[in-house]
Amino acid sequence: MSTKDKVLVFSVVLGLLYWVVDAVLNYYYLFYDGSLLGMLILDVPLNILYLRTFVFLLFVTSGVLFSKILGKQEQEQRINSVIYKIAYAVNTTENLSELFKAIHNYLGKVVDVTNFYIALYDKDTDIISLPYFLDERGKAEVFPAGKTLMAYVIKKGRPLFATREVIKRMEESGEIEIIGPPAEVWVGVPLKAGAEIIGALAVLSYTNAHLYTGKDLNILKFVSGQVAIAIKRKQAAEAVQTREKEKAVILDSLSELVSYKDTEMRIVWVNNAVLESIGLSSDELIGRHCYEVWEQRDEPREGCPIVEVLKTGEFKEGEVTTSDGRRWLVRGNPVKDEDGKVVGVVDSSLNITEKRRLEEQLIQAKKMETVGRLAGGIAHDFNNLLTAIKGYANLLIDGLSPKDSRYEDMKQILKASERATTLTDRLLAFSRRKFIKPQVINLNELILGIDEMLRRLITEDIELIFIPSEDLSSVKVDPAQIEQVIVNLVVNARDAMPKGGKLFIETGNVALDEDFIREHIGSKLGDYVRMSVRDTGIGIPEELMEHIFEPFFTTKKEGRGTGLGLSTVYGIVKQHNGYISVESTSGRGTTVNIYLLQVEEEAERIPLKEMDETLPEGKETVLIVEDEEMVRGFAHRVLQSLGYTVLEASNGKEAVRVAEEHEDEIHLLLTDIVMPGMNGMEVAKYFKKIRPKIKVLFVSGYSDNITEQHGFLFKGMNFLQKPFASREFAQKLREVLDSE
Repeated sequence: MSTKDKVLVFSVVLGLLYWVVDAVLNYYYLFYDGSLLGMLILDVPLNILYLRTFVFLLFVTSGVLFSKILGKQEQEQRINSVIYKIAYAVNTTENLSELFKAIHNYLGKVVDVTNFYIALYDKDTDIISLPYFLDERGKAEVFPAGKTLMAYVIKKGRPLFATREVIKRMEESGEIEIIGPPAEVWVGVPLKAGAEIIGALAVLSYTNAHLYTGKDLNILKFVSGQVAIAIKRKQAAEAVQTREKEKAVILDSLSELVSYKDTEMRIVWVNNAVLESIGLSSDELIGRHCYEVWEQRDEPREGCPIVEVLKTGEFKEGEVTTSDGRRWLVRGNPVKDEDGKVVGVVDSSLNITEKRRLEEQLIQAKKMETVGRLAGGIAHDFNNLLTAIKGYANLLIDGLSPKDSRYEDMKQILKASERATTLTDRLLAFSRRKFIKPQVINLNELILGIDEMLRRLITEDIELIFIPSEDLSSVKVDPAQIEQVIVNLVVNARDAMPKGGKLFIETGNVALDEDFIREHIGSKLGDYVRMSVRDTGIGIPEELMEHIFEPFFTTKKEGRGTGLGLSTVYGIVKQHNGYISVESTSGRGTTVNIYLLQVEEEAERIPLKEMDETLPEGKETVLIVEDEEMVRGFAHRVLQSLGYTVLEASNGKEAVRVAEEHEDEIHLLLTDIVMPGMNGMEVAKYFKKIRPKIKVLFVSGYSDNITEQHGFLFKGMNFLQKPFASREFAQKLREVLDSE
């Protein structure tokens, strides 16, 4: 029994009690025959009876009125309780679905919700969705708004209480269109959040036309505002949660280490990359100082970007090296409150260890290229001078008797010029401008062929161990150049083991893959033959590794080396389109790996030629085209002394004029390759066109045209490297003239 019913019963009982008590008290002294009935009815004055009845009715009426007041208060309390609980559910439910369920349960306390709908309206698509509904017969969850009862309430923005008759009348007038089973009564109210209508709230009955009254409509109207606000808040909260989850997913997908720190540099939040990098859980990181975690320090390092951000309130970035040797690019962004005060720092750390290593390799490669060009240019010019020095010195010594006091002096000049020639030869090899004559060889056979010489180069306390690979592929190289590479490496290894040790030379077939070329700038994909020269010597300090291929750089004592050993190796390998890498640890030895491209051709063997010591003579006509006057004069003198007819030109244009004026046959064109105007290749091409039978001999210290366009000395090309002596010059000239 409700409170209002209890009040009504109490009022009636109280009225009756008053009527009886008043009668007893008033007639106790007035009755004359002792009859109680007479006292109560027969002998009561009429006015007293009216008064008593009036008071009784007053009690009853008051009880009824008071009961109604209490009933209304109870209803308001229930409605207020529903509103409060709906508002509270916004914070206690995890999602919209749970909120809708809570709204349904709470409304069920004041309204019949057997058939209950929460509808949301999308104005852009004119679609109504039912994220939550209970319907005894209906199944639709999403439908076009159209002219449905829901659409009527939403678009009109006003409540609707519709019986079957009202619904039929509205349908006939075209105001609505019925979808689904017909209802006996339908009650709906719009959901308004401020000025925005977001949907509607509705209940209906398929069987009882009197289930709902205007009172129920008022209840729905009363709670609809709070329901709309609750839905909007929950939608906003879920949107925020969705965005936060998206942000977390995005941040966790970054390879950069992202974290948020407070003003004390304590870690507040980190992404997955941080956890993976450090190997700790989030719980183990949160609250700790960043410098304690990353650098194992008790305080921030000087120049830390995070410290600078906290001090200045501005974006900062800097490079930091952690205790494990990794290098990081750290960027710090200040986080400020509404007043502009810095409350924290969001920072990102990118591991640039590999990037910096590759950059340093690239800088080193460019530096080597620049030094190589310089060395090659110097060597070329110096070779021209040496050609004249050696040539004229040979001419002079040939005219002197061994007993002549000047004979020994000339021998010393020639000896010095030979040493200078070796020096320029190494510079040319380093600059990759030395002509090479490639042939297909087996590297095992080449190493075995010079094994005895290599053992003479090392001391008795060094053990030389050769580990040849079976089925080693062939390579196309200049054997003499590769021999020089091996000799230089063996000599370096010997000098690195003053107290003796072991020297290993090992060969093998390898394939360089993507991982290798990513780690080694300058290398290329492909199948290679690898030759490793490994010693157990003193090794190379890390700080010197970047200089080892530079010309004239040496760690040996003064007078013990020129500093051209490894630079020569580097140049020769590069000119053969190979790759070289060096691994060394101070005190633990050095390994040099040489990679040469494999070829499918069979290895060939070329017999050594016997050198004729005599100077062959000739009667043919030779045209010398040389821009260097000293070299041209020396060549002219040698050829003339051997009986040749000599024509001269200082450049290509002059050579064309000389050829036009000389009507007789010119048997051989002797031309430098690098000249101003027409180069030697262009001059030769012109002469081959106008004099097809002419033979050509090229001379040069180096040739950019040949090395850059062809890489190797191309087939059929006759070439003589500067500087050259009289005998070498005369023999090469005769060889070309006598060739078919």
